[in-house]
Order: sequence, then structure tokens, then C-alpha cells
Amino acid sequence: MKINDRPIKEYGLFLLQGHSHPSPQVVNKTVKVPGVAGVYHMGSEISSTPFMLPFGILEDNATATQRKLRLFMRECFDENGNTKPLKIVYDYEPDKYYTGYVEGLIDVQRLHEYANPMINITVPDPFAYSIVSADELTWGNEVITFESYYLLGHEGTAGMIEVTENTSFNLSVDGYAVKPIIEINGSADDLTVSVGNQSFSLPQFDGEWEIDSSMYSALYNGQNAFGEYEGDFITLSQGTNEMKINGSNMDLSIRVKYEDRYM
Repeated sequence: MKINDRPIKEYGLFLLQGHSHPSPQVVNKTVKVPGVAGVYHMGSEISSTPFMLPFGILEDNATATQRKLRLFMRECFDENGNTKPLKIVYDYEPDKYYTGYVEGLIDVQRLHEYANPMINITVPDPFAYSIVSADELTWGNEVITFESYYLLGHEGTAGMIEVTENTSFNLSVDGYAVKPIIEINGSADDLTVSVGNQSFSLPQFDGEWEIDSSMYSALYNGQNAFGEYEGDFITLSQGTNEMKINGSNMDLSIRVKYEDRYM
């Protein structure tokens, strides 16, 4: 296991057998109609994911063990005592990560120089995310190893695309639907970007746009330009998505960034 990109052994920890790695909590919404058997299902909501991580610490003496525990606590809390985000990667799924926070009581069982801290972590965003962005998914990427699921054939994206005429290209989504960040750098008299029945248009520009669909934001040269943005904030579906670029007097580059997400 890694926490914040460091193997837990660097913190002096090891993970005990029997740790918990559950799916997210699912809440089904129902409505009861008097006189009618059963209930009507009205959809569902996905809540946070709870992890219970039983760690072990074994040093030469109890003082050294306590020192290791204090050092790890610094990774979990900031200088004001507030919880810090923890990037969690399991050894058996090295190409995906979760972001969680310590929750509740940290119960530490002790026996001489051995300590067994039970740490509960809540993952507010219940999805696991790819450790690399789809536009970085290339065979030369040193982060991707033979243990990575991507070796089964993920196409990723084409990275930075140069555009001077109407064109289209494919975006591959391996996991659940994602809301990408679209970066556009260059100039055009008018520009329309579309995926399926979703599209947005930009006015004449010579500069840099950043459209973040997950945050519903549009920045032009680093400034809020939501009022100049017209159309949808695009969502990419599982599978292959064709993105079409149409406009006039185009001399620009476009990059579509997202991390595949899994449950």
C-alpha cells in the first residue's frame, strides 16, 4: 500500500491481513403508497466509502514505535490539527487511487514495542481514479507497469491536438462517465466543440481557454469568462466518444484531460 505516493513501510507501518476495502454506501430512495404492497423505487444515491485500515508498527522498543506513530499522524493532520487528504493506493490495484480523510477514533492497541493502530478513513468521493490522466496514457509513461489494468487495451486520448480545419477525434473512457477539463490555446473567429448531442461555442478569441466541466467553470486567459461561454459542459460516456471541432480561421491546439474513475 502507498499513502501520498510513499510505501507505508517508509512510515514504519505494515498492513495487517483482514483490512476492509468496501464498495461505496448506496442509499435507495423509495416512496410508500398507502394501500399498495411494497414501495416504489425512486432512484438511488451513492454516498462516501469507509475504509478500516489495521496497521502494525514494530520497532526495537516502545519509544521508537511511538515515534513512528507520531510521524505518521503528521501525514494525517496539518499543523492546526485539521485532517489532510490522503492519497491511497492498494498494492493489488496500483493504477488507481482514492482520496480520503481520517475519521473518528484512532484506536491503538499496544504490546511492548508493538503497536496496532486501527485507522478509519472516509473517502468523500467514492470513486477510485486512474493514477494518470487519459492524455498521459502512453506506452512511454513510467507510471504504468505490467500490473496496470491499462495493458488490456485502453486507448486514452490523443494528447495535444493541433487544429487548423474542421476535424474530429476519439476519446476513450474506460470507467464510469467523466466530466473533463478542456484546454484550448490559440485563435479562432468562432469555435464549436461537440460530443454527441452536447456542444459549446466560443466567441472570437486569441488566447487560452480552460473549460472545467466538473466545476462548471470557463476561464479565458485565467479570468472568469462564464458569461461568454455558450452551451453544455460536456460529459464523456463509457466507451468511445467522438469529439468534433468546427469553426473558421482556426489555428489552435486542444487537450482533453480526465482521469478514468471506477467503483
